[in-house]
Amino acid sequence: MKKNSKKNSLFTEEEFQTPFVESKLKDIYKIFKDRNYENQRMISFLKDESIYDELMIVSPYLNNILQYSMKTFFSKKGFETIDEFSIKNGEMITFPPKQKIQCDIDKTFDAYKNAYIFLKNKKTKDGMIIYIDDDEFDNSIYIHLYFCNPHLENLTEEWKTFSKKNNFYKGKKIDVTCNFLKLDNTITWDDVILTPKVRETIRRSVENTLRLKDILVKNKISTKRGILICGPPGCVIKGTKIKIRKKKEEGKHIIIDNSIV
Repeated sequence: MKKNSKKNSLFTEEEFQTPFVESKLKDIYKIFKDRNYENQRMISFLKDESIYDELMIVSPYLNNILQYSMKTFFSKKGFETIDEFSIKNGEMITFPPKQKIQCDIDKTFDAYKNAYIFLKNKKTKDGMIIYIDDDEFDNSIYIHLYFCNPHLENLTEEWKTFSKKNNFYKGKKIDVTCNFLKLDNTITWDDVILTPKVRETIRRSVENTLRLKDILVKNKISTKRGILICGPPGCVIKGTKIKIRKKKEEGKHIIIDNSIV
C-alpha cells in the first residue's frame, strides 16, 4: 500500500493530538491494483468500483486512544467485525500482529500493528475496511478507512471526537513513549543532586511556570515545557528527564528520572 508522504516525521505539540486527514474518492482497482487473493477479497467485500479512501496519519498517542475506543465506537454505530487479517512478505496472516498498550499503570489492551479489519453494518449492510499500518521508521501510524456510502464520511471525525472524549491519558502522567509513570511521593527538592545554584535556578523556573500558568495561557504561551540540561561527556545527563509533580504542602515539585535514554 503506497503511503502519502509527510514532510516531517517529528510531531509538533498540535500534531501530537491532531491527525493529518485526507479524503478522496478513488477507483477501487487503483487502490488494490495488485490482483492477489487478499485484494480480490477486499474488492468483492466493498462491491463498488468507486470508494472513499480516508487517510489519517497519527502520532502513537492518538493511535492508542483511537484503537482503544474503536470496537466500542463502531459497535455503537451498528458495525460488527466480519474478518481481519494482515499481510507480511506477500503472505496473508489470519491473526494480525498486535501489541500491548498501557491504558493505566497496571492495565493494558491489545492494539493492531498492521491489519485489515472488515466491518459490516448490521442494519444498513454497508461495508467498511479499516487498514492500520504502524510505520516504525517515522513514528507515524497510517489509518485508512475504505467505504462506498458517502454518508459514512463523518465517521472519521466522530471516531476522533469519541476517542478524545474517552481519552484514558487525560489527567494522567505519561512519558514520551506513552507509558504511565509510577511517581514517588516521597521525593523532594533535597533529593535533586545538583549544585545549589543550578538546583535553585531549575526550581525557580519550574515553580514560576506553575505559579504564572494563567498569565502564560492568557498570552498563548504553552505551559507544557521541560528543561534541557547540557554538558560535556561524562556529566551523567544523558537521558535525564525532569518532570513536574504536585507536592502536598506547596502544590508542586520536581523529579529527576533517568529511565529514558
